Amino acid sequence: VTMHLPQFEDETPSTRTLIEVSSSDQISYKWGVGDVLGIYPDAGTQVAFELSASSLSADGLSATFDGGAWALKGGHSYYAYFPFSYDCFSASVNKTNIPISYLGQKQSAFGDTSNAGQYDFNAAGPTSSSTGSLSFNFVRLGALLRVKFTLPATATYKTLTLNAGSSAIPVKGTVNLAASSIAFTPKEYSSSLSVDLNNASGTVGQTAYVYMMLPPMSLKTQGKTMTVTLSYGDDKSTTYNICTAGTTTENTPDFKANTRYKRDAVYVSGDPEGTMSGGDDEEDSNMENGHEYVDLGLPSGLKWATMNVGATTPEGYGDYFAWGETEPYYTAGHSQDDPCSSWKTGKTGYEWGSYKWCNGSYYTQTKYCTSSNFGTVDNKTTLESADDAAAKNWGGSWRMPTKAERDELCTNCTWTWTTQNGVSGYKVLSKTNSNSLFLPAAGDRNVSNLYNAGWSGCYWSSSLSASLPNNACELYFNPGDVISNGNTRCYGLSVRAVCP
Repeated sequence: VTMHLPQFEDETPSTRTLIEVSSSDQISYKWGVGDVLGIYPDAGTQVAFELSASSLSADGLSATFDGGAWALKGGHSYYAYFPFSYDCFSASVNKTNIPISYLGQKQSAFGDTSNAGQYDFNAAGPTSSSTGSLSFNFVRLGALLRVKFTLPATATYKTLTLNAGSSAIPVKGTVNLAASSIAFTPKEYSSSLSVDLNNASGTVGQTAYVYMMLPPMSLKTQGKTMTVTLSYGDDKSTTYNICTAGTTTENTPDFKANTRYKRDAVYVSGDPEGTMSGGDDEEDSNMENGHEYVDLGLPSGLKWATMNVGATTPEGYGDYFAWGETEPYYTAGHSQDDPCSSWKTGKTGYEWGSYKWCNGSYYTQTKYCTSSNFGTVDNKTTLESADDAAAKNWGGSWRMPTKAERDELCTNCTWTWTTQNGVSGYKVLSKTNSNSLFLPAAGDRNVSNLYNAGWSGCYWSSSLSASLPNNACELYFNPGDVISNGNTRCYGLSVRAVCP
Protein backbone atom coordinates (compact mmCIF):
# COMPACT_ATOMS: atom_id res chain seq x y z
CA VAL A 1 0.00 0.00 0.00
CA THR A 2 1.41 3.41 -0.97
CA MET A 3 -0.07 6.62 0.45
CA HIS A 4 0.69 10.16 -0.64
CA LEU A 5 0.14 13.15 1.66
CA PRO A 6 -1.08 16.28 -0.21
CA GLN A 7 3.06 19.04 -0.64
CA PHE A 8 -2.09 19.68 8.48
CA GLU A 9 -6.91 14.31 21.45
CA ASP A 10 -3.90 12.62 21.84
CA GLU A 11 -4.52 8.89 21.83
CA THR A 12 -2.08 6.02 21.91
CA PRO A 13 -0.70 5.47 19.33
CA SER A 14 -0.14 9.16 18.56
CA THR A 15 -1.34 10.54 15.25
CA ARG A 16 -0.61 13.92 13.66
CA THR A 17 0.87 15.68 10.66
CA LEU A 18 4.20 17.46 11.08
CA ILE A 19 3.54 21.02 9.94
CA GLU A 20 6.82 22.87 9.42
CA VAL A 21 7.40 26.53 8.56
CA SER A 22 10.82 27.44 7.14
CA SER A 23 12.82 30.59 7.79
CA SER A 24 11.60 31.85 4.40
CA ASP A 25 7.97 31.26 5.47
CA GLN A 26 7.46 28.23 3.23
CA ILE A 27 5.17 25.63 4.76
CA SER A 28 5.33 21.85 4.46
CA TYR A 29 3.15 19.01 5.71
CA LYS A 30 4.74 15.63 6.46
CA TRP A 31 3.90 12.35 8.11
CA GLY A 32 6.02 11.15 11.03
CA VAL A 33 6.91 7.89 12.71
CA GLY A 34 3.98 6.77 14.85
CA ASP A 35 1.30 8.42 12.74
CA VAL A 36 -1.73 6.18 12.26
CA LEU A 37 -4.06 5.86 9.27
CA GLY A 38 -7.38 4.09 9.05
CA ILE A 39 -8.15 1.93 6.00
CA TYR A 40 -11.61 0.54 5.18
CA PRO A 41 -12.30 -2.28 2.73
CA ASP A 42 -15.49 -1.98 0.66
CA ALA A 43 -17.00 -4.62 2.95
CA GLY A 44 -16.00 -5.17 6.55
CA THR A 45 -14.39 -3.16 9.33
CA GLN A 46 -11.43 -0.82 9.25
CA VAL A 47 -7.81 -1.58 10.07
CA ALA A 48 -5.37 0.88 11.64
CA PHE A 49 -1.88 1.19 10.16
CA GLU A 50 0.93 2.78 12.15
CA LEU A 51 3.76 4.33 10.14
CA SER A 52 7.24 3.09 11.00
CA ALA A 53 10.60 4.60 10.10
CA SER A 54 11.07 1.96 7.40
CA SER A 55 7.68 2.64 5.80
CA LEU A 56 8.13 6.42 5.41
CA SER A 57 9.80 8.05 2.43
CA ALA A 58 12.78 10.29 3.17
CA ASP A 59 10.72 13.44 2.53
CA GLY A 60 7.83 12.33 4.75
CA LEU A 61 5.31 12.79 1.93
CA SER A 62 4.48 9.13 1.31
CA ALA A 63 4.53 5.78 3.07
CA THR A 64 4.76 2.24 1.72
CA PHE A 65 4.13 -1.01 3.57
CA ASP A 66 2.42 -4.36 3.18
CA GLY A 67 -0.80 -5.31 4.88
CA GLY A 68 0.71 -8.18 6.85
CA ALA A 69 -1.99 -10.68 7.65
CA TRP A 70 -4.59 -8.29 6.26
CA ALA A 71 -4.18 -9.17 2.57
CA LEU A 72 -5.49 -6.97 -0.24
CA LYS A 73 -8.03 -8.59 -2.53
CA GLY A 74 -8.18 -8.04 -6.26
CA GLY A 75 -11.37 -6.40 -7.49
CA HIS A 76 -12.16 -4.80 -4.14
CA SER A 77 -12.10 -1.11 -3.27
CA TYR A 78 -10.35 0.43 -0.29
CA TYR A 79 -10.75 3.78 1.45
CA ALA A 80 -8.41 5.64 3.81
CA TYR A 81 -8.45 8.57 6.22
CA PHE A 82 -6.03 10.36 8.53
CA PRO A 83 -5.60 10.86 11.42
CA PHE A 84 -6.96 7.57 12.71
CA SER A 85 -9.65 7.74 15.39
CA TYR A 86 -10.76 5.05 17.81
CA ASP A 87 -14.21 6.64 17.60
CA CYS A 88 -14.54 5.02 14.19
CA PHE A 89 -14.87 1.59 15.79
CA SER A 90 -18.30 2.63 17.02
CA ALA A 91 -21.18 0.60 15.58
CA SER A 92 -22.72 3.84 14.32
CA VAL A 93 -19.64 4.79 12.27
CA ASN A 94 -18.59 3.46 8.89
CA LYS A 95 -16.72 4.73 5.85
CA THR A 96 -19.60 7.03 4.91
CA ASN A 97 -19.55 9.10 8.11
CA ILE A 98 -16.04 9.37 9.57
CA PRO A 99 -16.33 11.85 12.48
CA ILE A 100 -14.28 15.07 12.45
CA SER A 101 -14.00 17.64 15.26
CA TYR A 102 -12.05 20.91 15.31
CA LEU A 103 -12.67 21.43 19.03
CA GLY A 104 -9.91 21.20 21.65
CA GLN A 105 -7.02 22.70 19.67
CA LYS A 106 -3.85 23.57 21.59
CA GLN A 107 -0.56 25.37 20.99
CA SER A 108 2.43 24.78 23.28
CA ALA A 109 4.18 28.09 22.58
CA PHE A 110 3.88 31.04 20.21
CA GLY A 111 4.88 29.92 16.72
CA ASP A 112 4.65 26.22 17.60
CA THR A 113 2.86 23.99 15.05
CA SER A 114 3.40 20.58 16.65
CA ASN A 115 -0.21 20.21 17.87
CA ALA A 116 -1.97 21.67 14.84
CA GLY A 117 -1.33 18.53 12.81
CA GLN A 118 -3.73 16.55 14.99
CA TYR A 119 -6.49 18.49 13.21
CA ASP A 120 -5.10 18.14 9.69
CA PHE A 121 -7.83 15.82 8.45
CA ASN A 122 -7.16 13.98 5.16
CA ALA A 123 -9.13 11.37 3.22
CA ALA A 124 -8.71 9.18 0.14
CA GLY A 125 -10.83 6.72 -1.75
CA PRO A 126 -12.06 4.64 -3.31
CA THR A 127 -9.05 2.84 -4.79
CA SER A 128 -9.21 -0.62 -6.37
CA SER A 129 -6.58 -3.34 -6.15
CA SER A 130 -5.95 -5.48 -9.21
CA THR A 131 -2.31 -6.43 -8.56
CA GLY A 132 -2.22 -6.75 -4.77
CA SER A 133 -1.07 -3.16 -4.30
CA LEU A 134 -2.76 0.19 -3.71
CA SER A 135 -1.84 3.85 -4.05
CA PHE A 136 -3.84 6.36 -1.99
CA ASN A 137 -3.73 10.06 -2.90
CA PHE A 138 -5.07 12.01 0.05
CA VAL A 139 -7.19 15.16 -0.06
CA ARG A 140 -6.71 17.77 2.68
CA LEU A 141 -10.12 18.66 4.13
CA GLY A 142 -9.36 21.83 6.08
CA ALA A 143 -7.51 25.15 6.00
CA LEU A 144 -4.72 26.56 8.14
CA LEU A 145 -5.07 30.05 9.64
CA ARG A 146 -1.99 31.85 10.94
CA VAL A 147 -2.57 35.02 12.96
CA LYS A 148 0.34 37.39 13.59
CA PHE A 149 0.22 39.55 16.73
CA THR A 150 2.20 42.30 18.37
CA LEU A 151 1.56 41.22 21.95
CA PRO A 152 -0.25 43.83 24.11
CA ALA A 153 1.36 42.93 27.44
CA THR A 154 4.07 41.04 29.25
CA ALA A 155 1.93 38.19 30.50
CA THR A 156 0.95 34.56 30.20
CA TYR A 157 -1.51 34.00 27.37
CA LYS A 158 -4.55 31.76 27.74
CA THR A 159 -6.54 31.39 24.53
CA LEU A 160 -7.08 32.70 21.03
CA THR A 161 -10.75 32.66 20.02
CA LEU A 162 -12.14 33.13 16.53
CA ASN A 163 -15.50 34.94 16.66
CA ALA A 164 -18.18 34.96 13.98
CA GLY A 165 -20.99 36.68 15.91
CA SER A 166 -23.45 33.82 15.50
CA SER A 167 -23.43 30.06 15.06
CA ALA A 168 -21.70 30.12 11.68
CA ILE A 169 -18.46 28.20 12.36
CA PRO A 170 -18.72 24.44 11.68
CA VAL A 171 -16.85 22.75 14.53
CA LYS A 172 -17.90 19.13 13.98
CA GLY A 173 -18.79 17.11 10.92
CA THR A 174 -18.09 14.00 8.89
CA VAL A 175 -16.43 12.86 5.68
CA ASN A 176 -17.88 10.24 3.35
CA LEU A 177 -14.95 8.21 1.98
CA ALA A 178 -17.21 6.65 -0.66
CA ALA A 179 -18.40 9.97 -2.08
CA SER A 180 -17.48 10.97 -5.62
CA SER A 181 -16.00 14.19 -4.20
CA ILE A 182 -14.21 13.90 -0.85
CA ALA A 183 -15.08 16.87 1.41
CA PHE A 184 -15.92 17.87 4.98
CA THR A 185 -19.68 17.87 5.71
CA PRO A 186 -20.66 20.15 8.65
CA LYS A 187 -22.93 18.73 11.35
CA GLU A 188 -22.51 21.10 14.33
CA TYR A 189 -21.96 24.86 14.40
CA SER A 190 -20.73 27.39 16.96
CA SER A 191 -20.23 31.15 17.19
CA SER A 192 -16.56 30.69 18.13
CA LEU A 193 -13.58 28.35 17.93
CA SER A 194 -10.59 28.51 20.29
CA VAL A 195 -6.97 27.47 20.60
CA ASP A 196 -5.63 26.83 24.12
CA LEU A 197 -2.28 28.66 24.33
CA ASN A 198 -1.13 26.66 27.36
CA ASN A 199 -0.06 29.77 29.33
CA ALA A 200 2.50 30.74 26.71
CA SER A 201 4.78 33.52 27.96
CA GLY A 202 5.11 36.73 25.98
CA THR A 203 6.47 40.25 26.36
CA VAL A 204 4.89 43.54 25.34
CA GLY A 205 5.61 44.38 21.70
CA GLN A 206 6.76 40.84 20.89
CA THR A 207 5.82 39.42 17.47
CA ALA A 208 3.91 36.18 18.02
CA TYR A 209 2.15 33.65 15.80
CA VAL A 210 -0.87 31.48 16.56
CA TYR A 211 -1.96 28.63 14.26
CA MET A 212 -5.51 27.30 13.98
CA MET A 213 -6.92 24.53 11.80
CA LEU A 214 -10.30 25.42 10.29
CA PRO A 215 -12.94 23.55 8.31
CA PRO A 216 -14.00 25.07 4.99
CA MET A 217 -16.58 27.76 5.70
CA SER A 218 -18.26 30.61 3.90
CA LEU A 219 -18.36 33.45 6.43
CA LYS A 220 -18.21 36.07 3.69
CA THR A 221 -20.98 34.42 1.70
CA GLN A 222 -23.13 34.40 4.83
CA GLY A 223 -22.46 38.10 5.42
CA LYS A 224 -20.52 37.46 8.63
CA THR A 225 -17.76 39.56 10.17
CA MET A 226 -14.79 37.95 11.88
CA THR A 227 -12.62 38.93 14.85
CA VAL A 228 -10.23 37.13 17.19
CA THR A 229 -9.91 37.62 20.95
CA LEU A 230 -6.62 37.09 22.76
CA SER A 231 -7.02 36.43 26.50
CA TYR A 232 -4.10 36.83 28.91
CA GLY A 233 -3.13 37.51 32.52
CA ASP A 234 -5.81 37.02 35.12
CA ASP A 235 -8.80 38.52 33.36
CA LYS A 236 -7.65 40.67 30.44
CA SER A 237 -8.43 40.26 26.77
CA THR A 238 -7.95 42.17 23.54
CA THR A 239 -10.09 41.82 20.42
CA TYR A 240 -8.60 42.20 16.97
CA ASN A 241 -9.78 42.44 13.42
CA ILE A 242 -7.88 40.08 11.12
CA CYS A 243 -9.08 41.60 7.85
CA THR A 244 -7.51 44.56 6.08
CA ALA A 245 -10.05 47.34 6.38
CA GLY A 246 -12.10 46.71 9.49
CA THR A 247 -14.62 44.11 10.51
CA THR A 248 -16.73 44.27 7.38
CA THR A 249 -18.38 41.58 5.34
CA GLU A 250 -16.32 42.49 2.28
CA ASN A 251 -13.07 41.68 4.08
CA THR A 252 -14.12 38.42 5.69
CA PRO A 253 -12.62 35.48 3.77
CA ASP A 254 -14.33 32.30 2.68
CA PHE A 255 -11.95 29.65 3.98
CA LYS A 256 -11.17 26.97 1.40
CA ALA A 257 -9.77 23.47 1.94
CA ASN A 258 -6.02 22.92 1.55
CA THR A 259 -5.19 26.64 1.75
CA ARG A 260 -3.14 28.61 4.25
CA TYR A 261 -4.37 32.05 5.30
CA LYS A 262 -1.99 34.58 6.85
CA ARG A 263 -3.54 37.46 8.78
CA ASP A 264 -2.15 40.35 10.83
CA ALA A 265 -4.09 41.24 13.97
CA VAL A 266 -5.33 44.86 14.14
CA TYR A 267 -6.56 46.26 17.47
CA VAL A 268 -10.30 46.73 17.90
CA SER A 269 -11.00 46.86 21.64
CA GLY A 270 -9.93 45.57 25.04
CA ASP A 271 -6.85 46.10 27.19
CA PRO A 272 -3.90 46.93 24.91
CA GLU A 273 -0.61 47.99 26.54
CA GLY A 274 1.60 48.18 23.46
CA THR A 275 1.67 49.27 19.86
CA MET A 276 -0.65 47.21 17.68
CA SER A 277 0.58 45.84 14.36
CA GLY A 278 -0.61 47.11 11.00
CA GLY A 279 -2.95 45.10 8.82
CA ASP A 280 -1.68 42.67 6.21
CA ASP A 281 -4.32 40.51 4.55
CA GLU A 282 -2.46 37.83 2.64
CA GLU A 283 -3.66 34.49 1.34
CA ASP A 284 -1.41 31.83 -0.16
CA SER A 285 -3.01 32.22 -3.57
CA ASN A 286 -0.17 30.55 -5.46
CA MET A 287 -1.20 27.09 -4.26
CA GLU A 288 -3.54 24.55 -5.82
CA ASN A 289 -4.43 21.46 -3.79
CA GLY A 290 -1.18 21.64 -1.81
CA HIS A 291 1.19 22.27 -4.73
CA GLU A 292 2.73 25.60 -5.66
CA TYR A 293 2.36 27.24 -9.07
CA VAL A 294 3.82 30.29 -10.81
CA ASP A 295 1.93 32.79 -12.97
CA LEU A 296 4.05 33.57 -16.02
CA GLY A 297 1.53 36.00 -17.52
CA LEU A 298 0.73 33.63 -20.40
CA PRO A 299 -2.04 34.67 -22.84
CA SER A 300 -4.18 31.69 -21.77
CA GLY A 301 -3.79 32.54 -18.06
CA LEU A 302 -2.48 29.01 -17.46
CA LYS A 303 -0.31 28.48 -14.35
CA TRP A 304 2.68 26.13 -14.28
CA ALA A 305 3.81 24.07 -11.29
CA THR A 306 7.11 25.00 -9.66
CA MET A 307 8.36 21.40 -9.56
CA ASN A 308 7.95 18.06 -11.32
CA VAL A 309 5.37 15.48 -10.27
CA GLY A 310 7.10 13.26 -7.74
CA ALA A 311 9.70 15.90 -6.80
CA THR A 312 9.97 17.80 -3.51
CA THR A 313 12.10 20.71 -4.78
CA PRO A 314 12.17 22.73 -8.04
CA GLU A 315 15.47 21.02 -8.92
CA GLY A 316 14.26 17.50 -8.16
CA TYR A 317 13.91 15.15 -11.12
CA GLY A 318 10.69 13.66 -9.77
CA ASP A 319 9.12 10.50 -11.15
CA TYR A 320 9.15 9.17 -14.71
CA PHE A 321 5.93 8.12 -16.39
CA ALA A 322 5.04 6.27 -19.56
CA TRP A 323 2.56 8.38 -21.53
CA GLY A 324 -1.00 7.74 -20.33
CA GLU A 325 0.14 6.01 -17.12
CA THR A 326 -0.02 7.42 -13.62
CA GLU A 327 2.58 5.45 -11.65
CA PRO A 328 6.35 5.04 -12.13
CA TYR A 329 7.58 1.52 -12.86
CA TYR A 330 10.26 1.29 -10.18
CA THR A 331 9.53 0.50 -6.56
CA ALA A 332 9.05 3.22 -3.95
CA GLY A 333 12.25 4.28 -2.24
CA HIS A 334 14.44 3.57 -5.27
CA SER A 335 16.80 6.40 -6.21
CA GLN A 336 15.29 8.27 -9.12
CA ASP A 337 18.70 9.53 -10.27
CA ASP A 338 20.21 6.11 -11.04
CA PRO A 339 19.40 3.24 -13.42
CA CYS A 340 16.56 1.18 -11.99
CA SER A 341 17.35 -2.15 -10.39
CA SER A 342 14.06 -2.86 -8.63
CA TRP A 343 10.91 -2.97 -10.75
CA LYS A 344 7.27 -3.31 -9.82
CA THR A 345 5.53 -6.60 -10.49
CA GLY A 346 4.97 -7.09 -14.21
CA LYS A 347 7.39 -4.32 -15.21
CA THR A 348 10.73 -5.07 -16.86
CA GLY A 349 11.50 -1.51 -17.86
CA TYR A 350 10.06 1.36 -19.89
CA GLU A 351 9.33 -0.67 -23.02
CA TRP A 352 6.33 -1.90 -25.00
CA GLY A 353 6.20 -5.18 -23.08
CA SER A 354 5.40 -3.24 -19.89
CA TYR A 355 3.21 -0.54 -21.41
CA LYS A 356 -0.39 -0.39 -20.20
CA TRP A 357 -2.09 0.60 -23.46
CA CYS A 358 -0.92 -2.16 -25.80
CA ASN A 359 -0.68 -5.93 -26.03
CA GLY A 360 3.10 -6.27 -26.10
CA SER A 361 4.07 -4.16 -29.12
CA TYR A 362 3.38 -0.76 -30.62
CA TYR A 363 1.32 -2.45 -33.36
CA THR A 364 -1.26 -3.62 -30.78
CA GLN A 365 -2.29 -0.40 -29.04
CA THR A 366 -5.57 -0.59 -27.15
CA LYS A 367 -6.22 3.09 -26.38
CA TYR A 368 -5.34 6.48 -27.90
CA CYS A 369 -4.96 5.10 -31.40
CA THR A 370 -5.77 6.87 -34.67
CA SER A 371 -4.56 4.27 -37.18
CA SER A 372 -5.51 0.62 -37.64
CA ASN A 373 -1.87 -0.04 -38.51
CA PHE A 374 -1.06 0.46 -34.83
CA GLY A 375 -3.98 -1.20 -33.07
CA THR A 376 -7.62 -0.58 -32.16
CA VAL A 377 -8.76 2.81 -33.42
CA ASP A 378 -10.62 5.02 -30.92
CA ASN A 379 -9.41 8.41 -32.26
CA LYS A 380 -8.67 9.67 -28.76
CA THR A 381 -5.90 12.26 -29.07
CA THR A 382 -5.82 13.84 -25.59
CA LEU A 383 -5.33 12.03 -22.30
CA GLU A 384 -8.38 11.47 -20.15
CA SER A 385 -8.10 12.57 -16.52
CA ALA A 386 -7.86 8.99 -15.29
CA ASP A 387 -4.73 8.51 -17.43
CA ASP A 388 -3.17 11.90 -16.69
CA ALA A 389 -0.21 11.56 -14.25
CA ALA A 390 -0.59 15.13 -12.97
CA ALA A 391 -4.35 14.88 -12.41
CA LYS A 392 -4.11 11.47 -10.77
CA ASN A 393 -1.19 12.24 -8.44
CA TRP A 394 -1.93 15.85 -7.48
CA GLY A 395 -5.71 16.11 -7.79
CA GLY A 396 -7.51 19.46 -7.68
CA SER A 397 -7.42 21.16 -11.07
CA TRP A 398 -3.90 19.96 -11.91
CA ARG A 399 -3.33 18.22 -15.25
CA MET A 400 -0.68 17.74 -17.92
CA PRO A 401 -0.32 20.52 -20.53
CA THR A 402 -1.50 20.04 -24.09
CA LYS A 403 0.80 20.46 -27.09
CA ALA A 404 -0.59 23.96 -27.67
CA GLU A 405 0.04 24.92 -24.03
CA ARG A 406 3.58 23.54 -24.24
CA ASP A 407 4.16 25.70 -27.32
CA GLU A 408 2.70 28.74 -25.50
CA LEU A 409 5.31 28.32 -22.78
CA CYS A 410 8.09 28.22 -25.36
CA THR A 411 6.86 31.29 -27.24
CA ASN A 412 6.06 33.59 -24.33
CA CYS A 413 9.13 33.00 -22.16
CA THR A 414 12.88 33.48 -22.40
CA TRP A 415 14.82 30.23 -21.91
CA THR A 416 18.28 30.34 -20.33
CA TRP A 417 20.42 27.28 -19.67
CA THR A 418 21.69 27.48 -16.09
CA THR A 419 22.51 25.59 -12.91
CA GLN A 420 20.29 25.83 -9.85
CA ASN A 421 21.51 24.31 -6.58
CA GLY A 422 23.96 22.19 -8.55
CA VAL A 423 21.33 20.90 -11.04
CA SER A 424 21.47 21.76 -14.75
CA GLY A 425 18.38 22.86 -16.60
CA TYR A 426 16.52 25.85 -18.01
CA LYS A 427 15.35 28.99 -16.27
CA VAL A 428 12.07 29.89 -17.99
CA LEU A 429 11.46 33.63 -17.54
CA SER A 430 8.17 35.33 -18.44
CA LYS A 431 8.33 38.01 -21.15
CA THR A 432 5.47 39.93 -19.49
CA ASN A 433 6.31 39.81 -15.76
CA SER A 434 9.32 38.96 -13.60
CA ASN A 435 8.19 35.45 -12.69
CA SER A 436 10.10 32.34 -13.69
CA LEU A 437 10.31 28.61 -13.15
CA PHE A 438 13.12 26.04 -13.37
CA LEU A 439 12.96 22.87 -15.47
CA PRO A 440 15.69 20.38 -14.51
CA ALA A 441 17.42 18.35 -17.18
CA ALA A 442 16.09 15.08 -15.80
CA GLY A 443 16.77 12.98 -18.92
CA ASP A 444 14.45 10.10 -19.76
CA ARG A 445 14.08 6.39 -19.08
CA ASN A 446 14.43 4.02 -22.00
CA VAL A 447 13.96 0.34 -21.05
CA SER A 448 15.99 0.00 -17.82
CA ASN A 449 18.35 2.96 -18.05
CA LEU A 450 18.24 6.66 -17.26
CA TYR A 451 19.67 8.60 -20.22
CA ASN A 452 21.18 12.10 -20.47
CA ALA A 453 20.28 13.30 -16.97
CA GLY A 454 22.00 16.65 -16.47
CA TRP A 455 22.13 17.28 -20.23
CA SER A 456 18.59 17.01 -21.61
CA GLY A 457 15.01 17.29 -20.41
CA CYS A 458 11.98 15.43 -21.77
CA TYR A 459 8.52 16.51 -20.56
CA TRP A 460 5.27 14.91 -21.66
CA SER A 461 2.25 16.81 -22.92
CA SER A 462 -1.25 15.30 -22.86
CA SER A 463 -1.44 15.28 -26.67
CA LEU A 464 -0.97 12.30 -28.96
CA SER A 465 1.33 12.80 -31.94
CA ALA A 466 -0.64 13.84 -35.01
CA SER A 467 1.46 11.69 -37.34
CA LEU A 468 2.27 8.54 -35.33
CA PRO A 469 -0.04 7.09 -32.64
CA ASN A 470 2.91 5.21 -31.12
CA ASN A 471 4.35 8.65 -30.20
CA ALA A 472 3.10 11.47 -27.98
CA CYS A 473 4.11 15.13 -27.98
CA GLU A 474 6.85 16.21 -25.60
CA LEU A 475 8.87 19.29 -24.73
CA TYR A 476 12.53 18.45 -25.33
CA PHE A 477 15.59 20.54 -24.51
CA ASN A 478 19.36 20.39 -24.18
CA PRO A 479 21.97 23.14 -23.55
CA GLY A 480 21.68 24.46 -27.09
CA ASP A 481 18.07 23.87 -28.08
CA VAL A 482 14.44 23.93 -26.92
CA ILE A 483 12.09 22.20 -29.34
CA SER A 484 8.63 20.70 -29.68
CA ASN A 485 9.13 17.03 -30.29
CA GLY A 486 7.55 13.58 -30.14
CA ASN A 487 8.68 10.57 -28.14
CA THR A 488 7.81 6.88 -27.85
CA ARG A 489 4.82 6.46 -25.57
CA CYS A 490 6.26 3.60 -23.51
CA TYR A 491 9.37 5.57 -22.44
CA GLY A 492 9.55 7.18 -19.02
CA LEU A 493 9.52 11.00 -19.14
CA SER A 494 9.10 13.81 -16.63
CA VAL A 495 5.76 15.54 -16.01
CA ARG A 496 5.35 19.24 -15.15
CA ALA A 497 1.74 19.99 -14.23
CA VAL A 498 -0.45 22.99 -15.07
CA CYS A 499 -3.67 24.43 -13.65
CA PRO A 500 -6.15 27.13 -14.79
